[in-house]
Amino acid sequence: MRRIKPTIEACQKGEIALSRKDFGKAEGSFRSALATTPRDYAANVLMAKCLSAQDKDAQALEYAQAATKIYPQEAQAQKMVGVLALAQKDPAKAYEHLDRYDRLIPGDAGVTFLKGVSLEGMGRKQDAANQYAAYLRRTQRGKAAEYAYSRLQGWGYVK
Repeated sequence: MRRIKPTIEACQKGEIALSRKDFGKAEGSFRSALATTPRDYAANVLMAKCLSAQDKDAQALEYAQAATKIYPQEAQAQKMVGVLALAQKDPAKAYEHLDRYDRLIPGDAGVTFLKGVSLEGMGRKQDAANQYAAYLRRTQRGKAAEYAYSRLQGWGYVK
């Protein structure tokens, strides 16, 4: 416990700075934590969140991926990699990690929608349509629902 105490303290300081949107200070704290304990799951996830909040998605993706390698059974980093991979126009990687998340914690409608977007990006229209339809069975409100419905309509699955 003594060995990781500096990591814990640095992460706590970083989280406080992140909550205040002081991204520079937060990033410095998380870098300090990772210098002490590079394979710390929480520090990698927090650094990914911090970088993503600054629109540094390519860098954020690296830390989120590191977190999935440290604890592949933890869902949070899997979802982060999926979302960040979509932002980086890598739908195959996005789908892989979103599907892992879905197997770890089933039932997240947003993940179902994002899996549809990923499959669409990979040119797998039928599979994407299945995900969009599953999403619409859970919710019919909001921009994602409008998008899912418009895709199904455009592909001739609904009138």
